[in-house]
Amino acid sequence: MKINVKNKFYLALCLAISFYSCKQEKNESEKEKTPASTVQKVEEKEMEKKPKTSIWDPTAETPEGLNLDIPLSKNELFAYLKEGKYRDFETQEKELHPSLGPHQKLNLPVKVFINDVLAKSLDDKNAEHPKGSVIVKEMYDENESPMGWAVMVKTSDKTDGGKGWFWYEVTSNDNPDDIAAMGNGVVGCYSCHGIGRDMVRTEYPFKN
Repeated sequence: MKINVKNKFYLALCLAISFYSCKQEKNESEKEKTPASTVQKVEEKEMEKKPKTSIWDPTAETPEGLNLDIPLSKNELFAYLKEGKYRDFETQEKELHPSLGPHQKLNLPVKVFINDVLAKSLDDKNAEHPKGSVIVKEMYDENESPMGWAVMVKTSDKTDGGKGWFWYEVTSNDNPDDIAAMGNGVVGCYSCHGIGRDMVRTEYPFKN
């Protein structure tokens, strides 16, 4: 029997529909065979998935109630820096120098201030600095205009791979929300500072 073009088209269409229907029935059948508990567990795992964390997020809790030379809460810390209270530290650089690390950008000017607790520890050449050690780094752009601060504060006597340090960097002198990092155990910070003596990379004694 001769099949004309029109009939061939309808025949092909019917075969395609038949194939699709069979496939759908098979999928539904396989789905019905899957235990409800398994389906529920898969759905629960999907719901429990957490957003990916950044290397600039803290990995440890910042201790509360510490008696330090510097506040650690966001607004109080920014106000402290803005008012320049860290400039009362006796140990400080007199001039700007190129940064050893990628604060904003490698080799941009910075100026470092350290408190008495850390200065004594550096003088004593301690392998691990005590709780209460503080570094404040003023950051500048290519034109030597202020562009934020980087701060390190030792919140525990033990370094704990960087989790014993509080890390903070803000990239503006006017906006406290321009935070690049804040909290204890910031991977992006301690992975770079790990080559220093207990995370302190600043050359000491100061050259200027």
